[in-house]
Amino acid sequence: MSKQTVQVGKHTLHLPTDVNKLLDLCRSLPGWTVVRGGTRGWRISNGVAPPITVSDNLQNGRALPNAHQALIRMGVLKDWQAKLEDEIEQKEKEAQRSRKRNEELTAIAVKRSLTAPPPPVTVQELFMPPTPAAKAPATKSTAKASTTPEPYTEPEDITGKRAEELLTRPMPTLSDGRTLQQRTINQGWVNELERAMVEGRFRTTHQGIALAPEAPHNTGGVTDGQHRLYAIYQAAEKMGPDWYIRINVTRNANPDDFVVYDVAKTRTKAQMLHIGGEKNTHLLSSALKLLSVWNRWVEDPKAMADWMRWNRYSPGSDETDVLLMENPTIREDVRIAGAYVSNPLKISGAAIAVFRYHVRQEAPWVVTEDPDLRKSGLPMDEFLYRLKHGFGSDGQGHSDDPAIRLRNWFLDGNHKRTYVGQGPDRRLAPGREVALLKLIAMWNKWVTGDSSRLVKVIENEKMVLPKVPRKNARLT
Repeated sequence: MSKQTVQVGKHTLHLPTDVNKLLDLCRSLPGWTVVRGGTRGWRISNGVAPPITVSDNLQNGRALPNAHQALIRMGVLKDWQAKLEDEIEQKEKEAQRSRKRNEELTAIAVKRSLTAPPPPVTVQELFMPPTPAAKAPATKSTAKASTTPEPYTEPEDITGKRAEELLTRPMPTLSDGRTLQQRTINQGWVNELERAMVEGRFRTTHQGIALAPEAPHNTGGVTDGQHRLYAIYQAAEKMGPDWYIRINVTRNANPDDFVVYDVAKTRTKAQMLHIGGEKNTHLLSSALKLLSVWNRWVEDPKAMADWMRWNRYSPGSDETDVLLMENPTIREDVRIAGAYVSNPLKISGAAIAVFRYHVRQEAPWVVTEDPDLRKSGLPMDEFLYRLKHGFGSDGQGHSDDPAIRLRNWFLDGNHKRTYVGQGPDRRLAPGREVALLKLIAMWNKWVTGDSSRLVKVIENEKMVLPKVPRKNARLT
């Protein structure tokens, strides 16, 4: 193995030959720092070995081999390998936890299937009401009172153990003798419910748990609410055996009514915002989703470090409502961002809105109240003006301008075809998160006067906070 490579499992990794990738590697290592060291160099230190300075141009003569050897003496290969092995170990632990949780949920599902599987039926048969047996007309002498108990609803505190007991009951029996078959568990929905319960956002409403009668042919099996019960069971593993969720439980529910449960189309978050009288609801919904995960990253950068996975997080409608109540002025940022969604830029409006909102929360003086971004000269207004028009408010434009370089990058559609990773791990980056990443990166270059021309997403590039210009600054 080469002295400039790291062996991790079956993969052999080489020290990067590109200066930006090499600097990013050093930044990603625990305890390592990279700062500007002069006008054309970078100072790299790890707090152990003496620091070194790396030139912006590593292609001249012996500059690249010398930089590699200096970093190797500092211990870059050892720290890199330790970091990669730690990441692999963390992924294996997470996979083990996921397998264990799936095995437990599968075991519960198996316990529920205590009766033999029913014969296959068509959709028409499933939704067709059972044909009642012929009966003689009821008279005063022959009519009898129904023995079927009346359904009733009452709140109950459901613990994890109680949820498991309900989930392991036999499946209810329909009036025609068939066994009720529940829909397949949606693990994503279970996880979202669990998160709402753990964070105290779950609300007790009329929608709860429905249980079949316990006599004559049923044993109180679950006919509705299995996802809520799975979420309670899953959350109790974190919260402890005494933790519970108060939920309305309807007993003596008719199993035949299952065919009409939740058959309507679920309302989207945008539709819920529209019902609430909001405008630009699709863009507002997307911005609130991105703002939610952005806030989580600001609070805990390590836990949310992988911005490539941010698009997998989906806040509940209640969390969206709370976000909007706590951040009401984001509506104005959403309105401003709408101009960048259409041709020719087609930038993510949510990324523009969250970027603009965060910066002006930290530095209100960077924007004006002028809704059309006219020639205010304030930093954020000027940056977005150049991004939108391709020239400054003074009518001038230069290809080295970070905002204009970013505009050209968006015009080429690069944010929609950005791939990261290598080999089997190579994947398409989410466009909204890429747009936010590059908006902040180019804004920071503009604020600090960085003249580097790189725009594309580099390997292992990390999300960073936007820099705040000094008050009364006029950037050009």
